[in-house]
Amino acid sequence: MSIDLEWGKLDSSLASYLVDVLNRQLTNAERPSFIGPVEVTSLDFGSTAPDVELVDLRDIYRDFLEDDDEDLDRGPVK
Repeated sequence: MSIDLEWGKLDSSLASYLVDVLNRQLTNAERPSFIGPVEVTSLDFGSTAPDVELVDLRDIYRDFLEDDDEDLDRGPVK
């Protein structure tokens, strides 16, 4: 199975937004004392879309969904 990506929508405004989001997260992230400040300076998606193939699709386990204590032991979602 493969998917089509609209690579043209991944433009410089999205890249700039992602750089801002990543830098905000990195500023607040805990780091070991030997790692100094981390900053993303740029992001470029390139001009050629990658060839993406979904190799394996499985059921989603309830643990990955919203917190719902009643459903913890029911297994995968079908």
